[in-house]
Amino acid sequence: DPLVAAAMCLKNVLILVEPTLRADTGGASRQSPSSKPGPGDMAEMEANLLEDAALLKLAWVCLCQRDHVPALRYSKRLLEKNNLLPESSQDHTSRMPLNEAALEEVKKIWTFQSHNLPHSKDKQASPVKWPSSMGSIASAVCYLSEALLMGGRVTEARQVMQTFGEKSLGKGLQLQASYVQEQEKTVLHHATVPILHERVDKKDDGLFEGCPAQACGGGLPPNMSMGGLTPPTYLIWSAAATHQGRDRDAKGENEREKAKTQDGAFTVLVSYESTSFPVLGDMQCMMQTNLAGALVHDQAFEEAQRVCEKALQVQPKALLPLKTLSFLLLRKGQSGEAMKRLKEGQPLRK
Repeated sequence: DPLVAAAMCLKNVLILVEPTLRADTGGASRQSPSSKPGPGDMAEMEANLLEDAALLKLAWVCLCQRDHVPALRYSKRLLEKNNLLPESSQDHTSRMPLNEAALEEVKKIWTFQSHNLPHSKDKQASPVKWPSSMGSIASAVCYLSEALLMGGRVTEARQVMQTFGEKSLGKGLQLQASYVQEQEKTVLHHATVPILHERVDKKDDGLFEGCPAQACGGGLPPNMSMGGLTPPTYLIWSAAATHQGRDRDAKGENEREKAKTQDGAFTVLVSYESTSFPVLGDMQCMMQTNLAGALVHDQAFEEAQRVCEKALQVQPKALLPLKTLSFLLLRKGQSGEAMKRLKEGQPLRK
């Protein structure tokens, strides 16, 4: 079975990077984001990148296998390592009857900690040393929500999706973009990092036509790149190391050896495509659709209809929120309105 083989290989990745990840037992944030990392820092960044990739892909593989328990564990682990979910030893579940106090505890455990978004300047933030990319974080939220719904934990799924929401996603992308632009000026001396570049293979084909300016949160355009698996910090310092290597190549042999000793040369071995995730509008539409499904499971039909409308504001031709909306309209006996919306939302013909 290819999925079983894939899961085994990805678990091996987690085992192999474990010693490097645990070498920095302090886990504290770097005092100065602009200070040059040493070879040990680059090795840690690379290990964190490999861990992110393995956790996300394991979650996806487990969902494909309809095995929601490990999918939940792997996606939650990525969020917890970024301090985006509170760590808790208790595991209340909404599948069992809960009193009001226990229900509030469940919501607290599954509340997305938006003040800890990567590169946040919030006074309450608890930053991690090497944060993940926003694309990885958003994907982990999607996989986590799907795993929770698969396990019948609707309250938890609603809480995660609603507290992450369009505002946190938009805010996180703004923080990521600001960080990259700042580092391009100070570290790379105005050289560019391709994390913000538009995908050359991604054409919206009118999918976002008529999308209001505020539909994606923060006034960001729906075709804005989400970036990829590789975090901005790793991309920036990898680019800086490349520039340093070129400078050394231009020097004599003795000077190159001396520069290597001073810089602590590190060969970059791993990097992923900078724009591998869906654009912001696609991701926002998927999240709203998932939230609508959770609300339907929870019999919050009116709220589910409003969320479907939000998803269709971002991507008017999207099929899944349109199908969910049609179901909700049919349930209310509004078959004419459902038929009208289905006809209006037919995919564009080429």
